Amino acid sequence: MKKEEKLDWMYQGPGGMVNRDEYLLGRPIDKYVFEKMEEKEAGCSSETGLLPGSIFAPSGANSLLDMASKIREDPLFIIRKKEEEKKREVLNNPVKMKKIKELLQMSLEKKEKKKKKEKKKKHKKHKHRSSSSDRSSSEDEHSAGR
Repeated sequence: MKKEEKLDWMYQGPGGMVNRDEYLLGRPIDKYVFEKMEEKEAGCSSETGLLPGSIFAPSGANSLLDMASKIREDPLFIIRKKEEEKKREVLNNPVKMKKIKELLQMSLEKKEKKKKKEKKKKHKKHKHRSSSSDRSSSEDEHSAGR
């Protein structure tokens, strides 16, 4: 390769052909040229909208179909859909729903029992403290009176 060929790309302006490979290799590309290239790929732009044959260019309908297919093929969407189906199956199955309700009821009862037990324990502790403090004060008075 000649030295001139190596440096030719540096002197190409916006009029030069822009190649994606050149862009990926780090060669500078004018922003205007790059934007025009994207507009051509996107479809109708303000300049190409009135040109003959522009009605055959990809339009919004294709992009909607493309988006719909992307959504359908999205792995996260598929996972969520399966989860919803499983949930619906459980909700529609009366035997499973009965078991779930029983388990829920049992867990609620356990929580209530635990709460009552803690409340009773707390009350007992408080009662014990107040009675012991009463005893010590009465003992002090009793010993002072002797």
